[in-house]
Amino acid sequence: MKILIFKNNNKSQTILNKNNILILIKNIIKQFKKKVIIIIKLINKKKILKYNLIYRGKNKYTNILSFKNNKILNFKEYIGDLIIYNKKKNIFNFNFIHNIIHSILHLFNFKHLNVYEKKQMEILEIEILNNFGYNNPYYIIN
Repeated sequence: MKILIFKNNNKSQTILNKNNILILIKNIIKQFKKKVIIIIKLINKKKILKYNLIYRGKNKYTNILSFKNNKILNFKEYIGDLIIYNKKKNIFNFNFIHNIIHSILHLFNFKHLNVYEKKQMEILEIEILNNFGYNNPYYIIN
């Protein structure tokens, strides 16, 4: 598997731990038993706001955006890009991991446009999170 990471040139920002991100992504992708290429770009607050507005029509910040293969690269293994908002705070936490998993599932053609698709995607997210030792993020059992 090849993963390309591009850092934001803004040196005032704290760069995410690339090794942890790579390990996380490799472990997620391992479950699909496919050879894939993902391009990862770490960007600043201004750019993530701009991308979210342009591509999703939402004028607010988001942690991560995923873009399916845009046919720029002619590799059959290339499945798409992950654009990650590189916060100054500690971003490598449960929510970040969950967002990465969710975004990678989108690159693997999972959607949540209806109740059935949403449930299938949630089940897979829960399974992957359990493999990392995390609890179900969707339902709290009292």
